Amino acid sequence: MPIILEEDLQKIKDAISSIFFVVNNIAIDKDEIRRAKEVSSHYNFPTGTEKNNSALFDYKEFLKMPKELRRQFKTGKTVAHIRKKENGSYEIRCTVNKIPISACGKTLALAKERFIEKLNYITAHEGTRSALKYTYFNDFAEYWFETVKKPTVKPNTYKSHYSTYNVHIKPFFAGMKLKEITPLVIQPLFNSMDKRGITRGSALTKLLLVQIFDAAAGERLIAANPMSSVHVLQYETNKGTALSYKEESEFLSKLNGNPYRLAMAIMLYTGVRRSELPTMQIKDGFAIVQNSKRKITQKVTFRKIPITPMLIPYLADATKEEILEAISPARDVLTKQFKLLSPNHHLHELRHTFITRCQECGVAREIVSVWAGHAADRTMTSTVYTHFSDDFMLEQGQKVDYSSRLS
Repeated sequence: MPIILEEDLQKIKDAISSIFFVVNNIAIDKDEIRRAKEVSSHYNFPTGTEKNNSALFDYKEFLKMPKELRRQFKTGKTVAHIRKKENGSYEIRCTVNKIPISACGKTLALAKERFIEKLNYITAHEGTRSALKYTYFNDFAEYWFETVKKPTVKPNTYKSHYSTYNVHIKPFFAGMKLKEITPLVIQPLFNSMDKRGITRGSALTKLLLVQIFDAAAGERLIAANPMSSVHVLQYETNKGTALSYKEESEFLSKLNGNPYRLAMAIMLYTGVRRSELPTMQIKDGFAIVQNSKRKITQKVTFRKIPITPMLIPYLADATKEEILEAISPARDVLTKQFKLLSPNHHLHELRHTFITRCQECGVAREIVSVWAGHAADRTMTSTVYTHFSDDFMLEQGQKVDYSSRLS
C-alpha cells in the first residue's frame, strides 16, 4: 500500500481547495444575469447593507485582490457594502484590519476598480492608513480633511470648511486623478464662481485647495502645487457698519411682538457674537460669555460685559426661562430673522453697533476692547495693565445710555 507523505497530503488538500474555488466561480460566471439582478436590487437602499461578495465581484476581480484577503471576501468573513448615491455614483465600503475603506465611482466598474486598488495599497503597506497612496483628488482630499483639518480646528470651523468642499470642490474634481490636474483644469471652477457672485465661497475654496495640493506635494503625489498659477479675482471684504440711530430705532420698533426680541436686544446691547450667545450667564450686573474667537490650541476664557441702561428694560420683566430660551435659538434662525427686519445689514453688525455706541458715549477704547473680547494691541498698557475692577466696569457701563436719541 503506497504511503502518502504529510507534505503530499497538504498539496492534495490545496489542489482540492483550488478546484472548489474555480468551480464556484465558474458557477458564478454562468449565473451572471442572476448576480447582476441581485446587485442592482440593492441599489434601492439609501444606505449600505451587507451584501453577498460573490454577487458583487466576479472571478477576475477576486484574483486582483491581495492573496491574504481573497478568502476573507470570498467566504464572507469580510463583507463589502454597496449603495447608489443620490447623484447616481456608486460607493463600496468595508473595514479591513480595523481600517475603514471607501471607494466611489460614476460607474460600478470604476468604483470596484478603486476599491480593489485600495485593498492592495493597504496590504502592501502593512495596513498603515498613513501610508496609503492616493491616486484620485477626492480620495486624498477626504483623507486630508480627516487627518489634518479635523484635529487642528474648532468643530464649527471644520464644519464650514468641509461644507465648502462638498458644495464647490468635490463635485468639480469628481473622477480626476491628482497627477492630471493642472492650473488650466482648475481655472474654470473659479471662473464659474466669479460669474455666480460667490465671493466668500471663492476665497475659502482657494484657501482649501492651496492647502490640499500643498499636502499632496509634500507626500510626493504631485510635483508642484497647481494653484500657484490659478487666477482668482480679489474682492474687497465687507467689514460691516453700525446701524444709524434712525435704523436702530426702526429695528427696535419692528422687534415688538417678535419672538426673538429679547435675543436681538441682548446681542445689540452686549456686542456678543452669535456663537457666544448660548454660553451667556447673567450674574451680578454682568453678562458673562465664553470667548469664541480663539484657536483650538488656546485655553477657554470668559469675559464680562456690564448690563447697560439700554439693556435693563428688556431684562427687567424676563424670567430665567425666557432668558434661557433667548440665548439658545436654533442655528441660523437669528441670522435669517435679522435679515427680514433689517435687509441692508447683517446680524454681526449689531456687534459693530454696540462697540460704536460705547465709544460715542465716552467709554475708553481699551475698556470697549475688553468688553468686545478683542485681542490686545502690542503696547505695554494693553498687554499688562488693563485689569479693570468690576466696580469700575459697572460704572463705565452706566455711561452707555442713549435712549433719548432713539425717540
